[in-house]
Amino acid sequence: MTSYVLFNQGFFLYLKMNPKQAPKWKLMLLTWLFIYPLINVLFFLLFPLMKEWHQLLKTLTLTLILVPLMGAFLPKWHGLFKNWLQK
Repeated sequence: MTSYVLFNQGFFLYLKMNPKQAPKWKLMLLTWLFIYPLINVLFFLLFPLMKEWHQLLKTLTLTLILVPLMGAFLPKWHGLFKNWLQK
């Protein structure tokens, strides 16, 4: 079965054939190791400033910050562990 990897080159995304796809558990572990500390830092920095805000507004603000950070840095984070992911 042929698999493809999505690459980000600036604003352009393209697919490239990947002969050996990383196991899902490794990708999930690396993603969690990226997101968990980031969420805790954002909670620590932002929630004291937003203590009077409604909960929906707090989570909206958090996700408006978190999702672009994930989109920008998660592929680079996975790239750092490329050799481990391919084993």
